Amino acid sequence: GKSSGLMSFLKIGDRAAGAIKSGGTTRRAAKMVICDVDHPDIEEFIGWKVREEQKVASLVAGAKLLKRHAGEIMAACHDPAYEGADRFAPAENPALRRAIRAARKAMLPEGAIQQVLLFAAQGYVQAQDRFFEMDFRRHVTAGRLSELLGKATVETDMFIRAMGWPEPVYAHVPLIHGPDGAKLSKRHGALGVDAYRDELGLLPEAVSNYLLRLGWGHGDDEIISREQAIEWFELAHVGKSPSRFDFKKLENLNGHYIREADDARLTDLVAQRLPDGIDRDLLQRAMPVLKVRAADLNELAANAAFFFRSRPLAMDEGATALLTPDARAILTQLHAKLDALAAWDTETIEAAVREVAEAAGLKLGAAAQPLRAALTGSRTSPGIFDVLALLGRTESLGRIEDQMAKPAA
Repeated sequence: GKSSGLMSFLKIGDRAAGAIKSGGTTRRAAKMVICDVDHPDIEEFIGWKVREEQKVASLVAGAKLLKRHAGEIMAACHDPAYEGADRFAPAENPALRRAIRAARKAMLPEGAIQQVLLFAAQGYVQAQDRFFEMDFRRHVTAGRLSELLGKATVETDMFIRAMGWPEPVYAHVPLIHGPDGAKLSKRHGALGVDAYRDELGLLPEAVSNYLLRLGWGHGDDEIISREQAIEWFELAHVGKSPSRFDFKKLENLNGHYIREADDARLTDLVAQRLPDGIDRDLLQRAMPVLKVRAADLNELAANAAFFFRSRPLAMDEGATALLTPDARAILTQLHAKLDALAAWDTETIEAAVREVAEAAGLKLGAAAQPLRAALTGSRTSPGIFDVLALLGRTESLGRIEDQMAKPAA
């Protein structure tokens, strides 16, 4: 019960090859051994595996020695027969002297011994260190039983009962299937955690919430915070059937968390996806109007990019189609009206644009769309009056002026 399987195999030969149940590398080694035990690559792999096993065994053995002797030193330091500083002085405390001598005989590092003495002098009554264990010792009180581990768990439970150890409580945890209905795995459909963050632009709280709801539920609640999950979680509400991973639902959930996120935090995350040297203050001021339209950080960065482009802006296909001769004439009128404004805020700007549209006999959208194209290089953006206010008077008027005259053929 304490080896990886390969060590047992090396001890008892080919008969055990089919019984190896540890990690994939060990199983692959067993298959290779069955094919050709004398192949040099296999011999090298087995040698490496043996050395790794020996490292672990040495680590655990050393940790047990350290734990035992550190405990003895700490106990000697707190021997009630001694008081004050004498407790921590080997010359004055025979019990401590014997404990330190035994530790040195067991070849404990001097630094570890001195560290225990230091902790004891600071008032600690237990050695502050990590000790590695490989024994059962009641470390497991609850386990999860997935669809892939049913038989193996039954065998493990038989072994636990045979040893007289307390049995864990098991709970069934269903698998997650991909959009195609097949099981997600490292070879089919699954992504690394960093891909969800770096490539898909998802927030960790959204991914955590979505994964939680794939296998567990709390009534009709879909938005569940980490604190709520900890408070509400019960094994009885874990699902019994496999869940299908739906990226569209995850994207929608991420959009909710983006809208709820702090603007300063989003600014830091989005700035990493934009060119160096951008105006971070402008980005943060624009965040309230940008985040309401974005489903992920990549989209948020793409929607913010126009704020930081240099003039004259390149027009995409949609913006070019909007800038007809009539639209450019409206831009000329809007430029004159906006240039004359005494104040530059969304209310004043909106009133001026509406006035120009009404004077030209146009609906507001007919004036706003070419204005949007001139300011952003696109036919989609946050509210056009917010864009004008955020860009400022000088930059806004400059971008409009760039598109007022029809470019030379």
